[in-house]
Amino acid sequence: MKRFWLLVLMLVLLVSPAYARSVTTQNVTLAGDADILVASTGTVYTDYFMIGDGEYFNVSYYIYSALGVADVTIQLEESPVVPTTQNVSNANYTIPVNMADIVTALTTESTWYHKALSPVPLTYGRFKITGIGSNQTDTIVNIKFSKQIGADYDRRIPR
Repeated sequence: MKRFWLLVLMLVLLVSPAYARSVTTQNVTLAGDADILVASTGTVYTDYFMIGDGEYFNVSYYIYSALGVADVTIQLEESPVVPTTQNVSNANYTIPVNMADIVTALTTESTWYHKALSPVPLTYGRFKITGIGSNQTDTIVNIKFSKQIGADYDRRIPR
């Protein structure tokens, strides 16, 4: 009889929706450094990172300049392959069609911003950060990439 109730309990747990969520966050870096320098109107390509599976994606970003107003644009580039050389323009990494910029002309400093992302299903990503307008030579950008996976995520994927 104990085995019967144990089997019933296991079946109930198997078909019940799980509500536990797992969120992972990683620092996005430039040559291993989380403080990404974007001088004047230069363009910086961050180190690549694995996008992986997830239900929800988020990018958090923060900028700072001691010399004056920082002014940057941040875009997500994606690719199915690892770059041959880090931190440079690469034909395999592109901004997905119809994906809006994460931010255009971010000038408010010393505040963390959070934005939901909808990346296309590719394996790798990186951020393209471009200084625009009167961006200062000492502008620092910090970026964090997060994804959320539900405990029942794998069971909902059709096989």
